[in-house]
Amino acid sequence: MGAKVALAVLAIALLGAQPSFAQGASSANTPAGGSAAQQVVTEFTPDQVAAILRDAGYRAEIVHENEKYHILTGMGGYKVVLYLYCKDTKCTSLDWDVSFTAAPKYTLTLVNKWNREKRYTKAYIANDGAFYLEYSLDFTGGVTKQTISSSASLFDSFVTSLDGWINSASSQ
Repeated sequence: MGAKVALAVLAIALLGAQPSFAQGASSANTPAGGSAAQQVVTEFTPDQVAAILRDAGYRAEIVHENEKYHILTGMGGYKVVLYLYCKDTKCTSLDWDVSFTAAPKYTLTLVNKWNREKRYTKAYIANDGAFYLEYSLDFTGGVTKQTISSSASLFDSFVTSLDGWINSASSQ
């Protein structure tokens, strides 16, 4: 019986130590004793996403067109667009996107090989023959600022290694 009581006390202590799952990303919602960077939230504003990118060392230019937001940045020497999916300014997911003008090296075989071998991103060829690489991040269930920063770093690593991977895959 003593072990069950100790286990119950431990479970209650651990539950009490869990971070607050507050909505929004303002510092007013920061759990007591926690840092804003580790706060788990389900939405960010375009300004907050841009600030996270800048803090991670990326350029971040917010564009607001047709009642939609995206952020222009660069990775691996290429222009990258970060599409934000928002209702007003409350964004609940994002898509990293880089595209390349149609070229003979961008084949369906290459795209299929990428999608078989690589996790997290998806590649495709558009109707005009352009090659696209995308990565999506959904905030359902909550993410931290570090999650967004890490997603930038992950997508950057894919973009940076893409040319070398394509050259290697094409020569096989």
